[in-house]
Amino acid sequence: MAAMEKKNINILSCSDFTGGINTAVPPQQLQENEYQVIQNFEYDFNRLVTRGGLSAPLVTYDKEILSVFYNNGLNQFLVCLSDGSIWEENLDTLHNKVGTLTGNRKPNYCRFDGKVFIASGGKLQYYDPSKHTVTTVNSSKNCDYVWEDRSRLVTCCMGDDNIYYSAVGNPYEDGWTEDTDSDSSSKWLEIGYKDDGDILKVLPIGGDIAVFKSNGKVYDVNGFYTSWNVALAGDNSDVLTADGIVQVQSTIAFCTNKGLRTLETVQNYGNFTINEIGRKFNRGIQKDVASPRLYNLVRKRQLIIQPDTKKNTGDVYCLQYDMGAAVKFSFPLDVKDMADTQDGVIIAGGKSLYRWAERYTTDNGTPIAQKLVTRQLSSSTSIITRKFDVAVTGSGTLHLKWANKNVLFKVGRKRRVVHCFSVCRDSVLGIETNGNVAIDFINLYAGEN
Repeated sequence: MAAMEKKNINILSCSDFTGGINTAVPPQQLQENEYQVIQNFEYDFNRLVTRGGLSAPLVTYDKEILSVFYNNGLNQFLVCLSDGSIWEENLDTLHNKVGTLTGNRKPNYCRFDGKVFIASGGKLQYYDPSKHTVTTVNSSKNCDYVWEDRSRLVTCCMGDDNIYYSAVGNPYEDGWTEDTDSDSSSKWLEIGYKDDGDILKVLPIGGDIAVFKSNGKVYDVNGFYTSWNVALAGDNSDVLTADGIVQVQSTIAFCTNKGLRTLETVQNYGNFTINEIGRKFNRGIQKDVASPRLYNLVRKRQLIIQPDTKKNTGDVYCLQYDMGAAVKFSFPLDVKDMADTQDGVIIAGGKSLYRWAERYTTDNGTPIAQKLVTRQLSSSTSIITRKFDVAVTGSGTLHLKWANKNVLFKVGRKRRVVHCFSVCRDSVLGIETNGNVAIDFINLYAGEN
């Protein structure tokens, strides 16, 4: 009798990374483009590359940084510290204290009329870059959020059910007095009469305004004075914090104790619908979520999810929203804020500002520890591995971990084959490095007995 032919060679291929992290299903059920762990890698189209590193501190203050705002028009910053002081900053020659916050909450900002308006829980303020001054608008209501709508500034504050509109084009001292005979004067609008919830945040969506309240209700405000319409658009949003709500393209993303969700418009009748956007990785967020914050890095097409800002940690999730795939980053600092700029992302950590950019290959001298873990490959018989086919460029050493083998691969410019002989019934492929790499593909060739 002729000997039985061996089964065809199987390939465990790491060449398609578009599925991102998936912790929603067991490792054996992952698709080939999904991974258990993608740590400190970013997407370069369908390649994985070492995430950009951090610069040395660009500027250091005497107090902890509370917030940083990037003024794109002037390419400079406003930095607010834990003692309430406000600083103008350009990371070069401009470094001046210009005022003190009227409130004690993390500030929100709005650019309008060549100035930057600041809401921090007290009276509205504005920074005038031409005069290098901060002015308090004493006639305004207390506010912790400010935005612009149809040439009016609009404010709201936790504990108040109203949103307040300035006069048209006039958010200054004489622009917050209502005149019932003038449609262009200051106005106010009540949201959710006696519904026992505080306004957390208000954001535009689909030509309307979505109002998130602390009791889980979401209201839709459409039209304009004198034809405003307020309707309950949803309930049980489970939103946790104002900082955990952010606009992303044509939707609003928000973080709950069940993970990441979105509020989206429905074409019919202009209604809203709440969807689960982070289904694949929400299980990881659920483990840590407490006081979440979201950052929309528009230039990188990344939504950064910081599950718990009360922990002194730089561990965040990153949703690459132009691909719909998530990875995880670990920064070696306590992330206080992020600002998307023309030259990388400015990260506030502790008392200092750092630049996060591709040109840095380490985190201020500390190697960036990267890790990739594939789906679990299982067989009813033995899996006999033969070799790795590796197309990884850059510098450093890869650790390829399969079963009981740890194969070292010196990264260079060329695709190479590395032999790896082992026998197992099931395993995952783990890839680790502290180098600076770009992964095109890593294929493992194995046969079954």
